[in-house]
Amino acid sequence: MPSHHGGIMTGEQLKNIRMKMEMGRHAFALKVIGYLGNDRNIDTRMRRMEAEEEVPLYIGRLVWLTWEYYRQHNGNLPRYPTNLQIEGEDE
Repeated sequence: MPSHHGGIMTGEQLKNIRMKMEMGRHAFALKVIGYLGNDRNIDTRMRRMEAEEEVPLYIGRLVWLTWEYYRQHNGNLPRYPTNLQIEGEDE
């Protein structure tokens, strides 16, 4: 297993993508990353992540993939199958 993982996504890059998608922290956490919980916990989690030097690789990849989809599909997010949707999530 490699010990060096190469490039990273920074918290600032994550925040820039969120802002380009014109989403608040809560909507981004719910619709892009899939975080659940109360508003306060989600806001705290997102603020911390946006302040980090390095976002976890799996979140960076998910955010990047979603951003690319969003750009290529005129500002639309992917439509997940019913079993992967979050209750109360906008259609």
